[in-house]
Amino acid sequence: MRHKQGRVCGGAVVVGLACAMANPAWAVELSVWALADDHGVNPVSIAYNPVNGKLLIAGDDLIEWEYAATNGLVLVPNANWGGSPMGCVYVPSRGTYMVTDGVNETIVEVTPGAAGQTPPVFVDVTAANPLYEPQGGLPQDGTYAYYKAQWTGVEQTVRRFTLVGTNGVDSEHVSYAAFQAWSSSGPSQEMTMDSTNTLHLSARNSTIKANKGIYRWDAAGGALVPVIQEPAIKAHTGKTNATIYGMTFDAQDNLYFYDIYSSSILRVDLQGELSTFLHSSEIKDFMGDPSMSVHVSYMTVVGNELVFVTGNVSKHVLAARVSLVEPDMVTIPGVDYEVDGPTYTYEIGKYELTVAEYCLFLNDAEWTQQTNPDDPRCSNMWIDEANGDVSMTSVFDIDRVLYRTSDFRSKIKYNAAEPYGNRFYVLAPYENHPVVTVSWYGAVKFCNWLTIDAGMDASELCYHEGAEQDDWYPVTAADFPSSGLTTSERLDLVRDYRGYRLPMDGISAGMWNNVAAPYNEWYKAAAFDPAAPDTVRAGPGSGELVQPDHWIFGYGADTNTNADANLFNSGDPFEYTSGHSPVGWYDGVNLLSGGTPTNDTGNRYGLYDMCANVAEWGTDKSTGSPNFRSTRSGRHTISASYYATNSFLLFTTGRLASQNNIGFRLLRSPGYGDFDGDGDVGLDDYAFFADAMTGPVDLITPGYGYEACDYNGDDHVDLSDFARFQQLLGAAP
Repeated sequence: MRHKQGRVCGGAVVVGLACAMANPAWAVELSVWALADDHGVNPVSIAYNPVNGKLLIAGDDLIEWEYAATNGLVLVPNANWGGSPMGCVYVPSRGTYMVTDGVNETIVEVTPGAAGQTPPVFVDVTAANPLYEPQGGLPQDGTYAYYKAQWTGVEQTVRRFTLVGTNGVDSEHVSYAAFQAWSSSGPSQEMTMDSTNTLHLSARNSTIKANKGIYRWDAAGGALVPVIQEPAIKAHTGKTNATIYGMTFDAQDNLYFYDIYSSSILRVDLQGELSTFLHSSEIKDFMGDPSMSVHVSYMTVVGNELVFVTGNVSKHVLAARVSLVEPDMVTIPGVDYEVDGPTYTYEIGKYELTVAEYCLFLNDAEWTQQTNPDDPRCSNMWIDEANGDVSMTSVFDIDRVLYRTSDFRSKIKYNAAEPYGNRFYVLAPYENHPVVTVSWYGAVKFCNWLTIDAGMDASELCYHEGAEQDDWYPVTAADFPSSGLTTSERLDLVRDYRGYRLPMDGISAGMWNNVAAPYNEWYKAAAFDPAAPDTVRAGPGSGELVQPDHWIFGYGADTNTNADANLFNSGDPFEYTSGHSPVGWYDGVNLLSGGTPTNDTGNRYGLYDMCANVAEWGTDKSTGSPNFRSTRSGRHTISASYYATNSFLLFTTGRLASQNNIGFRLLRSPGYGDFDGDGDVGLDDYAFFADAMTGPVDLITPGYGYEACDYNGDDHVDLSDFARFQQLLGAAP
């Protein structure tokens, strides 16, 4: 039951410098699924049923718990089975739950929604060995489910049983010998599977020192391959030991697990980076019970929430929001000085937003509408269940459209027969292509959604929303339809709002934007480079002049070839399918249709597709029309290279969602000199800078984040750096 809500903030450990110049720290919204006093629940393990949206809680009884219910349905009372569950799983191919019965040493099959049943035995574990005890989370891949066979207290093998028959044929999968190969007595009870159905398990036996950690099973090689091991965990947590319990993957294959010694849920991303997702103290603070036992033994992901059992003593089932989309952002430092350009630091997407990322947003918003319609994640969105089109109000109007799923050029489609949260789907193979058929309003809505999804507060949202076109504008704008953003309003947006938004141009109008401006974020990211020629040059467009230290094209060059960018007739393989190429496709590895290699077009900052592929919505509007918005980058539907130059700026009707050539790229401005991350350069930042001061000779003290104060990069924090900081203190960034 979600009868208690609040916000707690977790995050990677940053000593001395609070998340400076980094993506938002984890900020997790906790809520309660079930408590012992709701139904006498004694949760041991959990499984999620995506068909009926309910959670199976295995404990003394087997209880099916609805998302917002005040109590659950007892499927199997304690008297009707042996009990002592050590794992459960929902099996879509059978439409049933599998649950371990540790007393009778069997695995039973339970029917969802049927109260009071006595479950039949699906696997008799003792048939393999009378001393086996079934344990483990029972992860399943559609054909098999897996459990740990523990024999007289010594962990022996991982076994699997078939799900296609009625009696479950049991066989060995990971042998005892495989574990002995790395000096282990066997796996822990924790097992899970990623999206490729690769089995992962933890080794946590106290006798295993060097080899404790998480491993994946390479079935072809017959060996366990390390994913994360104890030395890396100890280095992150600062503890002298590590012991791993509950494990699960989210939809993006980020791995979550609980480490007893650090009392934290830790997270490993696809690059192997380890971070702290949630600390036990934050769970205790949320529950208002500093003495409660927190021992996360089982967890699973439900939509965008990590649902976990806190322990057999505390008897809680909690949910922690997981960020669905983690954009790959690149920092554009303010200290990278562009004459007349932005002097504040901001982050911009390395790639254009993809179809798969936008689909995650649509599914999450629709699912949230069913469970919490007042949540800003889903506000001002009406989804037509006939075709999946998304608009501001329930009366479809082209002026109010956010996204056109029904457009034949859309790569996201809709199936109302699926459960909420799974109705939008991506047409293969377009998952990694830039999202199109999205209006300016649909891009803005994604920015607001991602701000909340990343754990930021609603006060950080960069755009106002509503039921009409004129209700959608940057939050600092006083009269956006008529005047756009004034200089002071741009300053307020940069200085005071940490949410995601679209890049600003910082200009009023004009086809050629060939000079830097204090808030021209897109142009600096695409064009600025001190290595560019230091002369004024004529660009390919009539009247286009390119300023010194700026490139004509956004991949760091003054010339354009077919191997550099996806313009019309450039010879890429997508010319007659989608037209646009996958993001980052021009990487020096992929080939054009004729076999010619592409050029690696990552620019000075490592940004891709800053020229052509699809145009990109910007925050700014044209002063000539209330509904026109800026677009940058060129597009694959045209062949003239001057459309893809950095200085080309085109204003497009913001409602045009039925386009196959406009997408968007994210931006976020965490500020400049804002060391404590409070949205302002103030006295606390001054105190931090004073601590960092070294004098003209002494090197920066490492490990405290003082490098952020070294504006000129000479490894000292001295008066020259202070002069730069003093300009920011209590003033514009």
